[in-house]
Amino acid sequence: MVEFFGGLIQREARSVRRKPSPSPAPLQSIPPRVRRTARSLAVLISGSADPAFGCVSPALEPAETLDGLETAPREDAMRRKPPRTRRWLRALSLAALGALVLAGIAGAANSGSFTDRPGDVKLAADVTNIDVSNDDAGTITIGLTFGDGGLTPGLPGEDLGVALDLDQNPDTGTVYYGTEVGFALDFGVSGTTLKFERAAGSGFASAPAPASLQGTINGATVTFSVKAADLGLAPNGGFNIVAVSESPLAGDLGPDFGTFNYQLVAGTPPPALPPDTRAPLDHAFASHGAHGRVARLAYAAQDGRGVTADTVRVYRRGRLLRTIQISLSNASPFYVYDARWRVPRTVRGRLRFCVGSVDAARNKSNSSCAPLVIR
Repeated sequence: MVEFFGGLIQREARSVRRKPSPSPAPLQSIPPRVRRTARSLAVLISGSADPAFGCVSPALEPAETLDGLETAPREDAMRRKPPRTRRWLRALSLAALGALVLAGIAGAANSGSFTDRPGDVKLAADVTNIDVSNDDAGTITIGLTFGDGGLTPGLPGEDLGVALDLDQNPDTGTVYYGTEVGFALDFGVSGTTLKFERAAGSGFASAPAPASLQGTINGATVTFSVKAADLGLAPNGGFNIVAVSESPLAGDLGPDFGTFNYQLVAGTPPPALPPDTRAPLDHAFASHGAHGRVARLAYAAQDGRGVTADTVRVYRRGRLLRTIQISLSNASPFYVYDARWRVPRTVRGRLRFCVGSVDAARNKSNSSCAPLVIR
């Protein structure tokens, strides 16, 4: 069992459809459509392995420029056939989320409710509602409600919690939409533990929990409460929030893409975002396949604003075999994606593939490479 915000967790297979792009288009002309095939819900801070897919901790090779490389014809990401369920990923822009400000009680208190699509996960607790409120004493209460379509919340091995972006800026804090703190109930075999973590570089690390932090479960609802001041929030502050549900088998996010915005004082707009100067962070993971069949090349493209265009290149020694380009669109930093490549029948042995990304502001990521074994 991985720790909350501490490693890879398996995700029910998701599939997306994209219309073929017959020719490359300028980056700025490509609409932010949902694409890629998401294989796992991932929290990649520790670089842990995902035994379900044979992934290993990636050793980032020295950055190689993606400019000037030979490019093959554009190939769209292929659909993955999920073993049990199919899910359509929704295009949910972060800009639209940032404009969502809830009306509430006038004065120093406020409340609001957010919804996530029900029935989108079977092998984890299904997040359906996030209810947030704060009172005149400065206490924030967050309630997570789980639907009937997934696992029962509170089963051994589950982690149910939230991550908060306290400065409402996705370009600071972790790569997980800029969140700075995360807390969850960890339902272990020997009991339930309240976990708390703070941003450490691009990821999270365990930290002492605020004295006011409490977490409880009652049926299908998990409730957290904490003093705003203990999180460093001003009385007129606000935060972005994403709910995270993990099990040993799968996971769910609320919302699926981006975050919800909440203000402690009703009617307060979220702050305007500064220019995006933060580059995405990419990870390639060891993958395998068979000659003459489709290989799934596992990678993560993590951007605070959750929008990237990705380029995956396959090499045999120093020779470029294939280039797969994925157009600018939503890319959750919590997911591991598959770029699919139909391996020629004549190709076998040890290859490698590298992934690089750019975001909507054309900030360029690192280049990350991993082994690809074709049997």
